[in-house]
This record gives sequence, C-alpha cells and structure tokens, in this order.
Amino acid sequence: MKSPRPGGRTPSQAPPRPARQSTGPRKARAGRTRDRILAAATELFAQQGFAAISVRDIARQCGVNLPTIYHYFGGKDGLYDACYKATFEAAADALRTAITEAPSAELRIRNFTVKLCEIFMRDHSFRRLLQREFLREEHRPIAALTTHHFDHEFRLLTAAIVELYGPEQSMERCFSIYGLALGLILMRRIGELAGMNPSIGANAQLMADYVLGIVLPARSGGGGLARRARRRP
Repeated sequence: MKSPRPGGRTPSQAPPRPARQSTGPRKARAGRTRDRILAAATELFAQQGFAAISVRDIARQCGVNLPTIYHYFGGKDGLYDACYKATFEAAADALRTAITEAPSAELRIRNFTVKLCEIFMRDHSFRRLLQREFLREEHRPIAALTTHHFDHEFRLLTAAIVELYGPEQSMERCFSIYGLALGLILMRRIGELAGMNPSIGANAQLMADYVLGIVLPARSGGGGLARRARRRP
C-alpha cells in the first residue's frame, strides 16, 4: 500500500482540477473588444487622419491598453487597414444589394445611384476615409482601394449602362456617377450659394435624379432615365 503524501492524501484522493472555462464566452468578449477598438479607431481616423492619431489615442478612446490593440491588429497600420476594410466592405455590400435586387437595367442604375448618394450623405466615416485615401499617396495606391472593394459593383453598374446606352463611354458614365455624387456632397454648400436647390443635397433620391439627369440624359423615345425609372411600378 502506498504511503500517503504530505497532507494526508493519496494520489487517488488528489483534488479535481477546476473545469476549463468554455471558449464561447471568451470569443464573444474578444469579438466585442475588437469591435470596440475598430469603432473608436474608425471615428478617429476619419475625423483627424492617419498621421494625427496614435495608438495611444485610440487606446484611450476605447478604454483598452496598448498591448490589446497590438494583439488584435499588430499596430497602427494594421488597425487602419482593418478600419478602412470594414467601412468600405459595408458600403460595397449595400451597393451590391441595391443593384442586384432590381428587375430592370433602369431600376438597377437608379437604385444603385440612390444608395450611393445615401451612403455619401449619411456615412461620414466612409466619406472621410475615402477623401483621406485619395490624399494619402504614401500609404496605399488608390488603385488598390478602388479595385479591391468596388470593382464588382462598378462592373455591375457598367453592365446596366451598356444594356441601356450601349458600350460607348459606358465606363466614363459609370465614373461620372460616382464622381458627381461625391462632388455634390462635398460642394453642396457652395452649390447652394450659387443657387442650387438645397433639397438636392439633403435627399438621396433627389440627388440621384439630378446625377442621372446629367450623366445619363434622355434617349430618343422620351424621358430621362431617372424619370422613366420612377414611373415604373
């Protein structure tokens, strides 16, 4: 018979190990922490820009320590990439849904343009990050930004334009929808001073109609695209 260990217990009487905590709650907490960091960083990067913000600023904003941010994102560059990826993918998903759910090319173009104007109007982080990406040449080529996140949606819009207007200048028209919508948002105060209807800068559907009236004018047969799309049931 084995002699008892110090303390009076035999090996068979050793206390049981505590049960290992389930990984589910830990993963949920980790996900919430990561999301909180991402939300705070996106807001700061959008408001002040990449160069003006430090990892310490972000940690202070969302109430975590520096090692936590480095654990999830690897550093400032990785965090910025994650912010812009999440923001731009959300916008791309919304545009893809808008253009794929409509039954006709006319409605696909109009729904896409309305959603684009809506995103530019309401998603300040997306709009500001987009502007900053245009200006931050040292961080990432703009081609990577547009190709990676908006190439599919751009091709869907171009295909709908080709279906109605033919291939001539279809890509230029597609770019013009993006550019004019963004320009109207950024310059709307000046436009209103110059006499532009202020309702255009405050209503996504009115702005979409205005953009399409310029970029895709009426074909023979009557009515511009925006007007004909609104008449459809």
